[in-house]
Amino acid sequence: MILLMSGMVLALLISGAVILTGIAVTLHILGGREDRYKRKLNEYEKNKDFINAIIEAKKLVALRPRNADYPLRLAELYERSKAFDSAKRVYQTMLKHNILSSKVSRSVIMERLGLIDLSVNKIRDAFIVFKKLHQENPRYIPVLIHLGRIYASQKDQISALKLFQEAHKHMPDHADCHYYWGLTLLDAGEQTDGIVHLEKAYRLMPQNQKVRFFLAAAYRLIGKTTEANTLAQSLNLPSNYEWPSIIKNVGIMSQNVPRIDLSELEKEIAADEERTETKNKARDIDGFLKLSIPEFHAEAKNIISKLGYCIQQEIKDRLSDPNVFAEYIVVSKKDAEKKESAEKIFVQVNRMQGQIGKIPFQDFLHKIQNLHARGGLLVSTSDFGEDVKNQAAAHAVQLYGGASLESILRRR
Repeated sequence: MILLMSGMVLALLISGAVILTGIAVTLHILGGREDRYKRKLNEYEKNKDFINAIIEAKKLVALRPRNADYPLRLAELYERSKAFDSAKRVYQTMLKHNILSSKVSRSVIMERLGLIDLSVNKIRDAFIVFKKLHQENPRYIPVLIHLGRIYASQKDQISALKLFQEAHKHMPDHADCHYYWGLTLLDAGEQTDGIVHLEKAYRLMPQNQKVRFFLAAAYRLIGKTTEANTLAQSLNLPSNYEWPSIIKNVGIMSQNVPRIDLSELEKEIAADEERTETKNKARDIDGFLKLSIPEFHAEAKNIISKLGYCIQQEIKDRLSDPNVFAEYIVVSKKDAEKKESAEKIFVQVNRMQGQIGKIPFQDFLHKIQNLHARGGLLVSTSDFGEDVKNQAAAHAVQLYGGASLESILRRR
């Protein structure tokens, strides 16, 4: 019997070892193929052989379909070879199947889609994408700049400049921001200020030919011939180069860009969002009413926890953000009151969690409604940012909008 048992154990160990060996061999083979594909891809890309580079990138995608780096590389190759429709299909597939990572986020993919539309003058489509991203994250610097470019292309310099100023507030040394800011000021007829920003862009990216070209043209426009000629020589342009009249005629940002009515498009976007929000709220209410009292308590606890965390996290971020820390050194009475109010609300949120299920249902709902009203008022009137307002609106008992709570009470 002992010999039999020993034999069975030995057989199991041997079979396990065989399985592990098989797995190791398989991983080794896959790893070898992956390295081989990557070497070929890098070689083809270095030689600008995009056709073969795309073939190798497709092999990597097939080999590692959940690795976000490979479809991203494939889409970038399509973009470099001007196959924009193919690039968009890859990005859309990544979004559809949630092939993302910490480095390759949904926002990054959405931004790439918007930039493709912008590069082929699909201004309407690009504007819709960037508006949505801006609403989701008002501090996303690249999107602020992209929207500024679109407004400037439609000769709405006031809106464009506001967006560039907002981006500059969060990231003072963003080269693209200064570049497009400078061009927009030139379009507005403000040559001196425009040159200031173009000079900053030149210092930040001195090898950029577009920056050198427009800065040289602006120098020539205001009579700085020596500076203009120096930059012209770096671009291999003759000293007697005839600079395009577009610099003088005020229309750099709008050159070859189709005209669209952005104000009407904004109304359409707002209407679509309102319809979506109404549908979502109706769905939330319908689902919420199906909950039992214990399920309601659990859901409410989760939501108010998110509201409290949202406010607390924003305070923490604000106080640790080097761009705004200086504001709190000489903090005004009004700002101090806002911070204190936020902290008090967070304390109350924590206390509420302990009361869930221990007080009458109607009293509990009333407390939640009051808490949400105070939290919503705080984030909508303070300077803590649109992102926290949106989070609070999304998380703080989604259907507690005015009469919705009373309606729930009556129906229950």
